[in-house]
Amino acid sequence: MSLTIPKYTIKIFLLLMLWNVAFAQSWKPLNLGWKYNYKLDSSVFITNTIWIDSAEVINGDSVFYLNRIVTHCDTCTAALGGPNPCDSCYALKNQPQFLQRKVTKLLNGIFYFNDTSKIVLNSLAALNDTWLFDSINNITAQIIAVATDSVFGNMDSVKTILLSSGDTIKFSMIYGILQYPNLYGLNSYYRLAGIEGPNLGEQVPGFWQFFDFNVGDVFHYHEWFADASAIPPLFMSYDIQYSITGVNQFSDSVFYDYSGNQWGFNVMGIPFNFPISGTVRFKDSVNHFANFYGNQLLNTSLRIKFNPWNYFTSFPDTAFDFAQYSIDSNGLFMKSFGNSSFYNNYIEVDSIIDLMNIIDVNNNGAWIGTSFITYKVGLGQTDYSYQFFEHGGEEHLVGYVKNGIPIGVIASVPTIESQNQFSIYPNPAKDKIHIEFANINSGKIFITDNAGRKILKKDFNENVIELNVSTIPTGLYFLSVQNADGVFNRKIIISRE
Repeated sequence: MSLTIPKYTIKIFLLLMLWNVAFAQSWKPLNLGWKYNYKLDSSVFITNTIWIDSAEVINGDSVFYLNRIVTHCDTCTAALGGPNPCDSCYALKNQPQFLQRKVTKLLNGIFYFNDTSKIVLNSLAALNDTWLFDSINNITAQIIAVATDSVFGNMDSVKTILLSSGDTIKFSMIYGILQYPNLYGLNSYYRLAGIEGPNLGEQVPGFWQFFDFNVGDVFHYHEWFADASAIPPLFMSYDIQYSITGVNQFSDSVFYDYSGNQWGFNVMGIPFNFPISGTVRFKDSVNHFANFYGNQLLNTSLRIKFNPWNYFTSFPDTAFDFAQYSIDSNGLFMKSFGNSSFYNNYIEVDSIIDLMNIIDVNNNGAWIGTSFITYKVGLGQTDYSYQFFEHGGEEHLVGYVKNGIPIGVIASVPTIESQNQFSIYPNPAKDKIHIEFANINSGKIFITDNAGRKILKKDFNENVIELNVSTIPTGLYFLSVQNADGVFNRKIIISRE
């Protein structure tokens, strides 16, 4: 019997072997698999995250490519002659960060950092050794100190390098570049704040920090959407406020039970107010928007999920944007994508030079959708806007309660517990499930799996129902009851242990 190894696995194995051979028993500016978080002086949050994303061997030398970012282009307007009247209307993707685009490692411990500059780092240089550091700007380097110091609470060898510009670089044997000048002669530095992988120091918040809800948390959203293509045009405005009533985590997903109310005006302008309840699943993944890093390119054609009760919207694959960090008025870290005022994203102008032009939805003559998204630590997705052709909508978190502290607008509305109550037993179930309703006499019951596939459907017109689930495989499912008042969801578990 032959064994077939996936090509991706082979590639990762060779990359690891290449890295280990190249850097065994030596000083390393970067470690494979680690993400290095740097903060520019005076910044309250991480400004740059650098990691190795690919490697190859060229003429016997090990070449490691670093992740690239998106940058605003302040010279593109003049170069292109418009059409937009602002420098910030253009951006360039695949741009290097301050450690350049690629690192070439020679056997003698010399590292070449190449792209917009040609930088040489002599990792094995001893005290007082000198070399040409930047050949373009004719900057030389000298080792002025070699000492043992504490880095992230661990002792390590650290070299201090003095540049002829008056700037200094600090280089750790284990943890790499600790300090690096922003621009020569300005006394401004990128400083290593944390490393992801070994989880040292400051980390960039991701999925699990943004979607960290607790029982008792309350969220109040205001939302609207419009469809100008309908006859007559449709417009709907409403509020949603719900409380978290249960939390369950399974592998890469977290499930939150919620209950609350939705109220406002429907497309006919008629006011409504009805209860909501159910379970929502948030799934962690590399491509989840909440896991993107600062200035990392984002393809907005990815499907975007509003909240448990909303719909999916997708955008053409020509729309791009990038992650931006900031702090809100309450001191919460947030990631945003797009421009909140105009929902602007970018379209590709020239793939050869990586030029992107900001979208003008109203004048470009194309049905290109744009979007704006914000995530905040502990609050999940807090803002969302979209616009494409004759459609648009917005969602904004206007108030919340965390740790018992109310922030913003919290409405006083009746909750789901006073209406349409029903109980399910046993849960977990083996072969049968019984459902008893307090105020519901008829409707439909659905059981769906985690992927949204319907496993079972049943109409009912009585208060007590028995469902045969003996043919359903073990696992976690959602049971939905639909009647004239709305849809009400519960989690059920099928287990035969």
